[in-house]
Amino acid sequence: MFKQEKNKIGTKPLWMGITLFLLLGCNLPPVVPLGPGVVAPPDSPPVQVPPSGMVLVKGGIFTMGSTDFPDTQPISGVVLDSFYLDQTEVTGEAYQACVTEKKCLPPESGTTRGNNSSRSCNWDDTKMPSQVAAGRKDHPMNCVTFFEAKTYCEAQRKRLPTEMEWEYAAKGSNETLYPWGNAAPTITDQPQRACWNRIDSSGTCAVASFPATLLGMEQSQLSARGLVGLYDMAGNVFEWVDTQYDRKLSDTNTPCTNPMSQCVARGGSWGYSGPLNLRSSFRGSVFPSFAGFLFGFRCARNEKP
Repeated sequence: MFKQEKNKIGTKPLWMGITLFLLLGCNLPPVVPLGPGVVAPPDSPPVQVPPSGMVLVKGGIFTMGSTDFPDTQPISGVVLDSFYLDQTEVTGEAYQACVTEKKCLPPESGTTRGNNSSRSCNWDDTKMPSQVAAGRKDHPMNCVTFFEAKTYCEAQRKRLPTEMEWEYAAKGSNETLYPWGNAAPTITDQPQRACWNRIDSSGTCAVASFPATLLGMEQSQLSARGLVGLYDMAGNVFEWVDTQYDRKLSDTNTPCTNPMSQCVARGGSWGYSGPLNLRSSFRGSVFPSFAGFLFGFRCARNEKP
C-alpha cells in the first residue's frame, strides 16, 4: 500500500509538468546562435550592415540653415529618417566602370561643358575611347552634369541626397559650422582640414584624404549620428544634391527636375579660397546642364526600401 501511494503522489506532478512543458515550451522561440557560447532571442534587432562604401546616417532632428547668408535662411528644425550616404565622392574609376557597363554616358556626351580644362577635369576626352584621366582614378569624378550624376547613382540602385540630408550629415550631432568643428580652416593648418584653396594647383585631391573626424568632433559624438567614416564633406568638389534652388531655404524638399531651374550644390571645392564656402550650411546654385571642374557628387540610399 505504501509503495502504491508513493507512486500515486509522485507521478501526478511529473505528468502535469510534462504537459505544461509541451503546451508552453512548443511556443517558445528558438535560440539564435550569434557565435561560440553566445545566444540571443530572435526578436533582437538584426545587426545593420551598410552597403559597401556607405555609412548609415541615423535619423533625427536638426537645425537647418544659418545666419551666414541670405539664402541659408530662415532657420528651421527638420526631421529626417535614417539613410545611407557614400563615404566618399564618386571616383573617376567608379564612373568609368559605369560607362564600361553602358549604364552611364561618357561625361562629354550630349551636354554643354562650361569652365572646364584638360588640366582640371578628371576625365580625358582626348583618348579613344574617353576615359578617366591618368593618375585620377581615386579622385572625385568632376565635370559631370546634374543629370549624369543622377544617372550614375540610379545605375547603382542609389540616388542623389537631398540638401537636407547632406547638411544633416555634414553638421554632425553637434551641428558645427564645419564638418570638423567650428574653427575655420587656414592655409597654414597642419595637417590641412580640407582640399581647398588650390586654384593655382593641379585641381582635386584623392578622395578620403580629409575625414569628417579630422581635428574635429569626438568619436562618440560622430557615432551618435553614425558619421564615422565620411570623407571630404567640405572641399574637393561641390556635390550635386537633388534639390531645386530657391533664394529662401525651405524645410521641404523640391526635387531638381526642371532643366531651366537651378539645382543646389553643397560642400565647397578645391578652387575656392574663402573658408565660408566650406561651411556645412553654404549653398551653391547652378543650372543642371552645367559641368564644371569644381563639381562632383556622392550618392545616397534609403535605409528602408
